[in-house]
Amino acid sequence: MAIERAYETSWDVEGTKPDANMAARAAFDKCKNPNKVNAGVGTIMDENGVLTPEVVATTRTEIAETVEGMGYLSPAGHAPFLELNAKHLVFGEDLLREIGGIKKVVAAQTPGGTAALYVAHRVLSKFPDDSKKKLLLDPGWGNHRTIFQDLDPSPTTYQHEDPETRKYNHAAYLEVLKNHPKDCPVLLQVAGYNDDGSERSEEQWNEIADIVMQKELIPILDFAYNGLVKGFGIDNYAIKEFTQKGIPCFICVSNSKNAGVYSDRLGALYMVNFSDQETENLQSYIPNKIIRPTWSNPPALPALTMADILGDDEKRQSFIDAVEKDMLEGILNHNREALAEVLDAPWIRNKGGIFLKLIPEGGLSKEQLEFLEGEAVFPLPSSRINVAGLPTDRIEEVAEIFKEALRLG
Repeated sequence: MAIERAYETSWDVEGTKPDANMAARAAFDKCKNPNKVNAGVGTIMDENGVLTPEVVATTRTEIAETVEGMGYLSPAGHAPFLELNAKHLVFGEDLLREIGGIKKVVAAQTPGGTAALYVAHRVLSKFPDDSKKKLLLDPGWGNHRTIFQDLDPSPTTYQHEDPETRKYNHAAYLEVLKNHPKDCPVLLQVAGYNDDGSERSEEQWNEIADIVMQKELIPILDFAYNGLVKGFGIDNYAIKEFTQKGIPCFICVSNSKNAGVYSDRLGALYMVNFSDQETENLQSYIPNKIIRPTWSNPPALPALTMADILGDDEKRQSFIDAVEKDMLEGILNHNREALAEVLDAPWIRNKGGIFLKLIPEGGLSKEQLEFLEGEAVFPLPSSRINVAGLPTDRIEEVAEIFKEALRLG
């Protein structure tokens, strides 16, 4: 017998559709073709699925069998991971020492880079005056707008990629940056630009940092693909530039991609160049007032795993080699070269990171999307594809499918 409701509710809730990334994932999951290709999701894939460095898989298994690996952390997360991650992957040992060590940095472990961005949003929504909450947003990843909508429902943005040259449109960005209100936040994607792969040069980063300094802006540096563009110690150029200039900034880090532990969701928020009193207060405020009532505490296993790896010279080098040789060279650069060759698109060789857009503006037509779905290939409607998600052993075949789809445009 069906249960009848005891009383009526009157909640004015609107149903919503998933964003483009999740919609593409749902269509991929529904497809029964064993050779289907998820060209939208932002993970590094090989023929066996998500690619996890061997040292990460082995260490993770060992730690999972310990009592500590089955426990839980404080809201701020695993302190050794936060320090070793800052030392070896985010700032570098010399710069961290120059800052004054991890004690001079607000640091909190988060469930992935998305959660780090969420914490940044909560901090910015709470503390600056309302007049200082106008956001300048790098376009591309749609979830940025959703995360920061309470801070600024109508952020300023620009066209990141020049559709003619297929390169980053630096002049367009500088124009909006110079006109952005003083003391307000700016969100910048650091290395591995999502969604078009058009990267900023070191000289361009220098120009941006100088303007940020002059206008006393607060940058939010989204650092999701460290090691997957040009390699560790290079991909963090903007982090080093802003930090060395003494600019107060949020650094939102994801380790989910380079560690191949996307399901474990490993990330961190670092805040640098704030006053000693602000640093001390934020280091207690964030865990106690944001993290504790939201997800309580971050996952222990991935942080313990990466702390063990980063704290051991041999394991750390094995991890770095796996990211730079297996992921970057073996998959990303290999697939990008094949796409450039088959599609007769030399501009693809100039892209960086795991993403690029096949079409600069307008996205794929309904006919093109239906054709690709019929071939069991699932990109985003914008034409964004994850180069690292395409099967290396079938890359020419998949590239030919894209080529045929583009002819329908």
